Amino acid sequence: MWLQVQSELTNVILKNVEIKGTIPEEWFSLISFNLTHLDLSNNQINGSLPHQLVFPNVTKLFLQSNLFSGPIPPNISDLMPSLQYLDLSENHLYGKIPLSISKIKQLNILVLRRNNLSGELPHHWNESQMGLRVVDISYNNICGKIPSSMGFLGNLSILVLSNNNLSGEIPSSLQNCSIVSIDFGGNRLSGNLPSWVKSDIFMLRLRSNLFSGIIPRKWCNLHKLRILDLAQNNLSGFMPNCLNNFTAMDSIANCIESNSFEKEIWAGKKLKFVDWKAVLVINLRETRAINEQGKEIKWSKDAILIQKVTKKIKRVLFCCPLTERNKEKD
Repeated sequence: MWLQVQSELTNVILKNVEIKGTIPEEWFSLISFNLTHLDLSNNQINGSLPHQLVFPNVTKLFLQSNLFSGPIPPNISDLMPSLQYLDLSENHLYGKIPLSISKIKQLNILVLRRNNLSGELPHHWNESQMGLRVVDISYNNICGKIPSSMGFLGNLSILVLSNNNLSGEIPSSLQNCSIVSIDFGGNRLSGNLPSWVKSDIFMLRLRSNLFSGIIPRKWCNLHKLRILDLAQNNLSGFMPNCLNNFTAMDSIANCIESNSFEKEIWAGKKLKFVDWKAVLVINLRETRAINEQGKEIKWSKDAILIQKVTKKIKRVLFCCPLTERNKEKD
């Protein structure tokens, strides 16, 4: 009751306090003008997002992990023109991503992960959004192509579009960004692997797509790469032996745990369980022959390359088939 009579609040942080029900719009209408930071994350708030209230000074809006449903307000750039951080992840939102999101000039972080959003990605990203650094729209039902206009986001460093229905090729305009982490796994992207990937990248996850062709030799310069996942594609040809030189891969446990492989390996007979923390898996769909002298090798079906990890990758230990337990989407 006390809280509902406060009309000059600037910061409202009520995360993880077991709030249930809908947003009290009357109260928010009282505080909307002064409010700069609103965090209602990790509650059980339901209903739709406010479509009428104007929050001219809100810079941080965290509503993740609730029960919100309905569409994102189509005029969100007019309602919240000062937004810098927007996290609506893990709700039940549906409909299209508003085109007006690409008009919020001060936006730094955009997280819409794990909703039921559909339609295409906004096409009108522009240089006025140079502050946008993180975009995560994974685990939705987004279709169409990755817009080439995202290349205007010069400071974009983390781009996560995994587990959608995206198709087409990865636009080369993304090389104009400052990307250090790409996750496009679980889509229907096709074409060749991007040879333009910059040397600063530490995560490159393109598994479960329709990519074809070879691994680009230019990837030999990706010395900061820690996670490389190319499983379940249509790749062919030779694997560059320079992959042995990815010295940044000194710990790969998180990469392994994020996949759904059996931990038991077969090579004609059952072998011992593998301690994933002691190996590096460059996760490929196919491998045929492993050469301990470091020469290029061809690939064949249902195998992965396993290498010992110390401070520097030493040599290939063995190669054998692996069975998959689950598909990419959970």
